[in-house]
Amino acid sequence: MTKAEQIYTATRCECIKTIENWGYKTNPNGTAIGCSKLATDKETSTRTINDITKILDRKYKDINIDKDLGILTEAEAKKETQILNMIKSTVNNRKQRIIEFNEELKNIVKKGEY
Repeated sequence: MTKAEQIYTATRCECIKTIENWGYKTNPNGTAIGCSKLATDKETSTRTINDITKILDRKYKDINIDKDLGILTEAEAKKETQILNMIKSTVNNRKQRIIEFNEELKNIVKKGEY
């Protein structure tokens, strides 16, 4: 199992627990409220984040295929989609923090404060 798959699986479990305990919540713009962080104690690179995003894209497609084949009911598909939305929001939050950190580093280098 790759690092991205491990993080995806652990984060999925955390999102399921969050939904079971507090319900599925959305932001005013309609996006899911994610978990506070990815379920890993390791730093994540942009490459790992991109790999997790690819896993998410594949899972969204799998849900649609399973629903079309009758493997998932509408309710099950909705629940799985909510879990994926929450993971996606968590991943996007982490990606944004990486971008902000890189911008801070660029500013420090420009000012010569290193």
